[in-house]
Amino acid sequence: MMNDFSQDNKSSRTPVITFLIMLGLIVFLFLSYLLMGYFMGDTIAAGSLTAEEQEKLNGFYEAKDYEGLVNCAETLESGALRILNYDHYDFLNYYAQYMEVRDVYVPKLGSGLAQNEARRLTECVFAFYYRCYDHTMGTAGNASEEDIRVLDGIRDDFMLDILFSRMGYTEDDMEAARKDIMENNYFHTAEADKFSDNYADRYR
Repeated sequence: MMNDFSQDNKSSRTPVITFLIMLGLIVFLFLSYLLMGYFMGDTIAAGSLTAEEQEKLNGFYEAKDYEGLVNCAETLESGALRILNYDHYDFLNYYAQYMEVRDVYVPKLGSGLAQNEARRLTECVFAFYYRCYDHTMGTAGNASEEDIRVLDGIRDDFMLDILFSRMGYTEDDMEAARKDIMENNYFHTAEADKFSDNYADRYR
């Protein structure tokens, strides 16, 4: 008799448990939708570049005035978000990093860098060493062969000298660090920052 009662009790609980699981799943999906909307809202609201803005940027790009391209991008309203839609965004992003290293951090190497400056320098130079602008792993994945050729030239003619001569790293150091910094073909900023924190006092 007790076993029958126990089985009946279990049977009556099964629909309730199923209902609660389904309810929990619905709530989870709804909250996920709201969360996605929260994080994506600004990007959606920012929209795309206008045809006029695209044409203006392309004018600098086609003229090979890459510094003009970077400077123009910085003047666009809400450019930090809308510029992500630009056809040469990866090139623009890494050329801007090159200018930042050249104009902001290299002049300070002899007098010392603040921690955040040393970290940013390290991130930019390491990203060039590992060729993060390559279309296989760039932010937008839209770098052309010509974009990569130009950025490779900056890497070989400028960034490697800063890395080896001014920051004190060797190719062996960089290859030993590749597994952690470029795990899954993705640049791990936190791993690069560890190198900066450990070795920035020798940057000169």
